[in-house]
Parts: sequence; structure tokens; C-alpha cells
Amino acid sequence: MIPPAGPAAPVSLQLADGTSVELEEKLFFDGRLALLFPTGFEEMPDEVRTAKYASERGPQLVYSFGRGKVDLTFTRTADRMTQRDLPGYPDAFRRIVKVANPALEVTLAEMRNVNGRTCSWFETAAQAQETRYLGTQLGLSVDDRLWIVGWNIISEEEANWADVGDRILNSVRILR
Repeated sequence: MIPPAGPAAPVSLQLADGTSVELEEKLFFDGRLALLFPTGFEEMPDEVRTAKYASERGPQLVYSFGRGKVDLTFTRTADRMTQRDLPGYPDAFRRIVKVANPALEVTLAEMRNVNGRTCSWFETAAQAQETRYLGTQLGLSVDDRLWIVGWNIISEEEANWADVGDRILNSVRILR
């Protein structure tokens, strides 16, 4: 499958609170993954990342804004996932979550086309202490392995950031 030609043009988005965010294309994983990246996001230090995403299967990279109120995550798993296998992933994801994290509510699990590539799309919600966390994960088959790009926000930031997350995830391209 050939990705759309050329890098995505920079985008400026107006947030609900009247501020704006700039998105510029950035490459990850040795130039294999491209997406629109929000300026102002900073890489989360390893010790904070491993505490916040306390699973051995957690993301290798996390970029954050507002002291972890909004996170963009990147995970390359060792899980075998061919493009043919990917349509079965939404049902498997629901089963895994039900056992591994019953407090996590899967609000949407479907297949989508993102830039000409078939991907899994999950939306989740979970209550933690005094806030509700909302997540969207885009699952891709790359070199027959599962890669996940995630967008996680606290519910208080949903009005400002939900559309930004959708725009970012819908900009994902796999190169080479």
C-alpha cells in the first residue's frame, strides 16, 4: 500500500477555550511513522512514563501536555499482527480488557481506513480517583507486528482536545 505523497501541511486548530494549537508533521520509529504532532508537547521522562503506564506492555514513547492531562503515546509491540489478522483485533481487544482491566470501559471498537490503510480504532473510558480518563487507540499492522498510537485525556480537557486527538490519529501514515 502506498501512503499519500509528501508530508502533511502544518495545521492550526482553535481550541474551545480560545487558545490554539499548531500541528506539524513529525516522524517516529526511525522515520517509519509520520503524523501531525502538537507543538508544545514534551516527551515524558522514563520514570514518569513507567509510573503512569505501569504495564510492561505500556508505550515506549509518551508526549504530554498540561502535566499529563493530555498524552500522545507510541507503542511497538512484539505481538504478531498481520494485515489479514487485524479485523479480528477489536473483538480480541474487548476480551483482553474484560479480563485484564475490568474498570476500563471500551466505548467503541471498530475498523477504520486511515490514509488508505486498514486500522483498528478503540475508544475507552476509565474512572480513576476524582477524574475520568478518555482514550483513543489506533492499531496498525507494520511488518506483521502491532503498533499502537494512543491519545489519552482527562475528561475535563475533552472539549479542548478530543478533536485534536482525532485529527492527529487520522493523520498517521506508515512510510517505507
